[in-house]
Amino acid sequence: ACRSENARVRMKHIYSRRAASNNAPRAMATESKASTARSSISGTDEGHWESLCEIFATAGVSGGIPGITRSKDGADTKMSLQTTSSENTAMRKCDRRTVQIDPGQDLQKAIDQVYVEGGGVVVLKRGSHVITSTIFMASGVVVRGEAKDATILSVIMHAGSKQKATAILFNTDVRLSGLEDLTVRYDGARGKEPIDKAFTDKYSGQSFANDPYGQTDLYVRGVRIDGQHNWIDNCAVLRMGTDPITLWCGAEHNTVRNTLVDRCYNKGSRGNGYFDIRGRRNLVTGCTIKRIRHLAIQQKAKYNVVYGNKFEVDVNFHSKDAGYNLIEKNSLSIPNWHSWGPFATGAAKYGHKPPGPENLIFRNDCVRKGVIDFSDKSEIYTFVSFGNPVPMPKWPLPQDGTFYRPMCVRRNCCKTEAAENSVKCRPNGCALQ
Repeated sequence: ACRSENARVRMKHIYSRRAASNNAPRAMATESKASTARSSISGTDEGHWESLCEIFATAGVSGGIPGITRSKDGADTKMSLQTTSSENTAMRKCDRRTVQIDPGQDLQKAIDQVYVEGGGVVVLKRGSHVITSTIFMASGVVVRGEAKDATILSVIMHAGSKQKATAILFNTDVRLSGLEDLTVRYDGARGKEPIDKAFTDKYSGQSFANDPYGQTDLYVRGVRIDGQHNWIDNCAVLRMGTDPITLWCGAEHNTVRNTLVDRCYNKGSRGNGYFDIRGRRNLVTGCTIKRIRHLAIQQKAKYNVVYGNKFEVDVNFHSKDAGYNLIEKNSLSIPNWHSWGPFATGAAKYGHKPPGPENLIFRNDCVRKGVIDFSDKSEIYTFVSFGNPVPMPKWPLPQDGTFYRPMCVRRNCCKTEAAENSVKCRPNGCALQ
């Protein structure tokens, strides 16, 4: 399913990005360190945890989300690309082109222009930028709003359930590209609002249904990432037609940071209304996610890190993930009208597959209907099959009290919990203050 859908969307717009691909950072660790991982471990197998921690530390954009250099007048004049490998750490500062566009101007044309000229930043001026067809991101190009709440990508697209559309797409060959400081909002529902409830309201099947108000053409995703080393930073993705953010099957080393995801129209069956993680070594941190169906981890997802977020939605190991995903230090406050608990799975009767091995659930704060659960900081929770996670009392706690110990490519970059514990952190960790 991943391949066929990706092929359809790629036919419209294909870039040749050899130069950018050659500059893509490589992972700091290989999967070989965890390839011998077992489905259960003894209380003395601390070395196994250390191997997993090394892999978790590489989640997200290698070297962190690139920084920017601003001129005195506030214009973005340079973008520093930090690349990290197992052999060395280096920072490249490249002169980059900056193009500013006003509402009503052609965003796709601006992205293409900046890409052809070697990469850089497309700055969106305040106002509503209307999106009527898929925007294709390009390697080395950042789309940045002047202000998160004042720069709106207003999506007015329509699609049926069998051929969902995507508003913003990072194709498989896109690297070192990002969305920053803007809002993506679906405005194609003809004046209607998504159907959801107040936090303390009772469950309503109407809230978790498709085709609200009889509108059968609202199956439009927000942002879908198929490529590697890309990011969404300090954005909002609001009331999308269906899945607000998707990290697709080939998505690796991408970061979603400090981003608000709130509401969507289609939250019913057949895979709608998901923050959908299917790739590997992706990082979701500092985000607030609420009033959607699930944050779903599935379809061979592996080595992903979900750290330090605020959820009003369940984390659902929905079907056939590959295991070894980390869910740590998140706050989960589940609304009464949401029918799943803080952590959930799919079900065999619907054709789902059980969760993979050693998905680690650790140091989270979870409450639903006043009941605190899965929140004992002295326990590591995991799934042994469908249903709820269970504590594993024979599993040793990780060193330094955390599984997420990202390494830093620069000194004194931030103050984080890891830094306070004398553990170095890299730029991806700078958001974890």
